[in-house]
Amino acid sequence: MKQNHIIILLSCLLFLTPSCSSQNKTIAYPSPDVATSDPYDDKELNLDAIIVLPTQHTLTPTKFNQTEIAALNTGAQTLTNLMGEYFINTTKVSLLSPPQVDSYLGSYIGNQLKEARYIGMQAGADAVLISQIYRFQELDGKKYGANAPASVSFDYQLIHLESGMVLCRGTFDETQQPLLSNLLSFGKASKRKFKFVKGAALLQEGVEEKFSQCSHLKSVKP
Repeated sequence: MKQNHIIILLSCLLFLTPSCSSQNKTIAYPSPDVATSDPYDDKELNLDAIIVLPTQHTLTPTKFNQTEIAALNTGAQTLTNLMGEYFINTTKVSLLSPPQVDSYLGSYIGNQLKEARYIGMQAGADAVLISQIYRFQELDGKKYGANAPASVSFDYQLIHLESGMVLCRGTFDETQQPLLSNLLSFGKASKRKFKFVKGAALLQEGVEEKFSQCSHLKSVKP
């Protein structure tokens, strides 16, 4: 008799297990050391809150002259402002100011990625966007004739805070070329109305081009 009860009980458990497991489905996040640019299925990953940190650069006064540092400071501030304008009507994205960054960071010390992730977690975000500028050379000359064209270089990463994975990354490196020196640049030259543009214009092109290639950033735009 007891043996029959045991068989019935085991049968019930086997019958109930599938329904229970389907109700308690969990997302299996990959290991943080997995190298991939877009590890998650968009249906599984929902970014309700993204914070954007001010652009950084790595030059220090002891290794580089003040002119180079001043140029990158200008470029970093310009890129930060452009990112703010890009997401201005996006309710899911917030740009943090330097005082806000310092407030969230507190006494925590780490590399750029670790600090960014720490700040994002303190702010209660799902992801954090960081950027770094490597070159900002302003246009030397006028719009129809330049002694030296504008030249910029920056990259960005969108980091998922729970897993530490990089969801998207991109690099923009552009030095404006005269149309006659490179016929392949006709499309860009036409877009720029066949004029030499300033560094801010090149950075804006970079923001629009690279961010539009990231599905996670496109999905939060209105």
